[in-house]
Amino acid sequence: MSTKIKRGAAAWAFVGMLFLAWSGVVFGVNAAERDRAKEARAHAQKIEHFYQVVDGEISGSESGPANKLARDLKALPADQLEEFRGDSNRYGGIAGELGFDPFDGINCSECGPLDQEVIENVQTVKDGGLEQVLEGIESGIPTPNEAPRPPTFMWLLWLFSLPIAAGVVYLQKQRSEEDRYRGFPEERRLLAQLREAKGELPPGNKEWLALDQLADRLQEQIDMRVSYKKSKTQEMKLDALTQEASSALEDIAAGNKALD
Repeated sequence: MSTKIKRGAAAWAFVGMLFLAWSGVVFGVNAAERDRAKEARAHAQKIEHFYQVVDGEISGSESGPANKLARDLKALPADQLEEFRGDSNRYGGIAGELGFDPFDGINCSECGPLDQEVIENVQTVKDGGLEQVLEGIESGIPTPNEAPRPPTFMWLLWLFSLPIAAGVVYLQKQRSEEDRYRGFPEERRLLAQLREAKGELPPGNKEWLALDQLADRLQEQIDMRVSYKKSKTQEMKLDALTQEASSALEDIAAGNKALD
């Protein structure tokens, strides 16, 4: 594997780790946001239930301080809401059940006069505005503010970037090799044929070894001619090796024909 591909693979893996880390963090943040919104909705549903009992839309016959207060407020005339006083003995635990204390006691909790917002909402319900109150409660439910995940196109770009880059490097290498050996097309063709013929023989036998050595010598001479300007003697040596390779291939072809 070339150095460029190795470096590209390392960078590719690093980016993949960043994407996975990003996705993991986003998953945790979004899960927390959904849980927060779920809790807010559950809290809102309890308050909505409270005002629905006040309206008489549902009976609220179940036990609990919130249902008890809602039934009491349903039966209470609207003009007495300001004078109504809660008692912690009767409504103890209502803050935990509703999620807030509906009373505005100065020196006590879950007792005293009704909170002003509760008075206004109960008055609206008694005037036939239950839906208005419920809509106000719904509008206060936060929507999950989810963080963005890595876009799909980024995952696809990352996924295919390594093979594409490897392909580009391979093509560049092939093109560079073609340019390097441009002056030796016949020798390169013979070299490829030698290796192909070697691949059809059992590894290690006499003919296989002879072809392997001949291919190595021919490649060495080609590389020497490419890298340096050689003497006439060395040019003749390459010509001799080329002739030897051609003869070896002809002998193999003749042997195969005789077997047929």
